[in-house]
Amino acid sequence: MREFAERHGVDVQRLYRWRAQLGYAATVTKPAFVEIKAAGGQPIEVVLRSGHVVRVSDGFVEETLRRVVAVLDGTVASC
Repeated sequence: MREFAERHGVDVQRLYRWRAQLGYAATVTKPAFVEIKAAGGQPIEVVLRSGHVVRVSDGFVEETLRRVVAVLDGTVASC
């Protein structure tokens, strides 16, 4: 969280307060997906709660991304 705060110019304590106010808990079992449209063909960076970062180019296959996220999240065995 410290790296994120520094990168975006946000006080790290504010992030911790927001997390507490939102009731963030590690009990989430599945990642939520939101439709995103890439601007200008730039890759999309998906940061998982585990800290893993996945960069996806325009035209990716959604099912493949879901599998990668599941493996990184530990919800399925690796390929």
